[in-house]
Amino acid sequence: MRKLAAFTLVFALSACSAPPVQIEEVEGALVSCPGPNKVQGIDVSEFQGSINWSSVKASGRQFAIARVDDGTYLDPDFATNWAGMKSAGMIRGAYQFFRASDDPIATADILLNRIGTLGPGDLAPTLDVEVTDGQSVATIIAHMKSWLSYVKQKTGRTPMIYTAPGFWSQLGNPDLSQYTLWVANWQVNCPSLPGGWSSFKFWQYADNGSVPGISGAVDLDEFNGSLADLQVVAGGADWGAAFVSQSFPYATTAIPLTVGQDMAATITLRNIGSKSWDSNTKLGTSSPRDRSSPFAGADWLAPNRAAAVKGTVAPGARYAFKFTFHAPMKAGTYTEYFDPLEEGVHWFSDPGEGGPPDNQLEAKFVVTEAPYHAAFVAQSYPTTQQGAEVISLGQTVEGYVDLKNLGTATWKVGTTKLAPTPRDQDSAFASPSWLSPTRASTVMADTPPGQVGRFPLELTGNAEGTSTATFSLVEEGVTWFADEPKGAGPADNGIKIKITVGPANSTPDGGTVDTDAGSTDSDGGVLPTGTDDGGGPPAANPPDGGTTNGATAAGCSVSGSATGNLGLALLVLLALIALRRRSEPQT
Repeated sequence: MRKLAAFTLVFALSACSAPPVQIEEVEGALVSCPGPNKVQGIDVSEFQGSINWSSVKASGRQFAIARVDDGTYLDPDFATNWAGMKSAGMIRGAYQFFRASDDPIATADILLNRIGTLGPGDLAPTLDVEVTDGQSVATIIAHMKSWLSYVKQKTGRTPMIYTAPGFWSQLGNPDLSQYTLWVANWQVNCPSLPGGWSSFKFWQYADNGSVPGISGAVDLDEFNGSLADLQVVAGGADWGAAFVSQSFPYATTAIPLTVGQDMAATITLRNIGSKSWDSNTKLGTSSPRDRSSPFAGADWLAPNRAAAVKGTVAPGARYAFKFTFHAPMKAGTYTEYFDPLEEGVHWFSDPGEGGPPDNQLEAKFVVTEAPYHAAFVAQSYPTTQQGAEVISLGQTVEGYVDLKNLGTATWKVGTTKLAPTPRDQDSAFASPSWLSPTRASTVMADTPPGQVGRFPLELTGNAEGTSTATFSLVEEGVTWFADEPKGAGPADNGIKIKITVGPANSTPDGGTVDTDAGSTDSDGGVLPTGTDDGGGPPAANPPDGGTTNGATAAGCSVSGSATGNLGLALLVLLALIALRRRSEPQT
């Protein structure tokens, strides 16, 4: 703050029917500069004509104050403006042009009847004091005090006073600083204050503004504080939150993530409403509301609910909403928006509530592909949905897994490997052909991004029983494919094979069986028995020289010879015929 040596001020609300009043110079007026947080608004009357309030709100104006009347003259546009501001979701206020020659209680009743009951999002009424109306200073001050006391009693709110330092000095600078100041001072960087006040809440800084939705000039105003502060001044809404902090960069800086990468996040908000937050107070997706987020993590309540309050949060207290961003599997640029809500009651950004707006809590991401990322294409073994691969104790079956390279790095023979999980633990199905008990095989050929690589997979029944073998990929010495940020999948259990190991010699030869029959094709379907999906050795023949119908059926070998069984049946039939003929009587 600083002292102003002298100034001359002409001021009048746009609603005033009287001409602006020339104010004499004021010595020693206190100058107060607004703080770093400011909220833009306007004040209007019938002189602005028809107003498109949606356009006004879209221009960034968060509040508006409309004239109710000039003494006993009723502003014909007040009812329309009062409803329009509410409908547009703006914080609204009403002012009465003060005529000291009128009865202060009667004129106050005019205002109170027109505004009705004030609710959340409504500012306290304003007394516009800028003309003497031919009355003595004593009468003016007495009538002002009567009006202010009466309106405070009727509304439960502390009224505001609109005035300018020059005019106020003509009244002798009466001390009414217990009331909120709305100061008029145009074309300056910092307003001068009327005597008695050391700060201001609202400042009318221009009378010739241009705002979308309004034809012609309009008064421009500024609230000295944040939107959250203004919302508190505007009646203490039931549900309201003020931004405190967030653990991730503001949306002016894009957050780099690789596909499938997780990032822990925290958004801390302060309860500026009148009600306590509880377990129904949640952080929801917005812009539009209830949108399913592509970043929903495993800890989210739902794709459209990131987190909820645990316990209760009293008005004035803070709460940190903690959740995880899980990057989608598609590279690109994304913007996420959030807004708090009381489930089933109100979004905090609803008209009359305390905010913040739907688009204030924002995060921007640039998601890129990971170097090591694979997608399942096919496997020669049955899927877990199709059933189990059945082998005998000690038997080895041959097969493969086909995977597509979705990453940015080329898979290399000898380093890109198929490995059983849990990681680096000896597999119960390890075969002699494996690279080691913890590494099944390597890709058969170098596989650039976009191509499909084949990983041979032999399984040996080392112990009886039924279990599920799981596998993933590892880039040896670099990363597991399931580990972000270098990897993006498959998960450690992304490749599954259910295996039943029976007693020894439960298959014809207990040897190696090709499981290429019954494989899953690249579209996820099951190929006909005996059909090759682009690889794998031919079906093995049984030891007696007979032919199996495709070696295995869903992983089970078929034993016996169809030709041998038919010959035995014919011999039995001939023997029965001979016996019958012997028993017949001789002729």
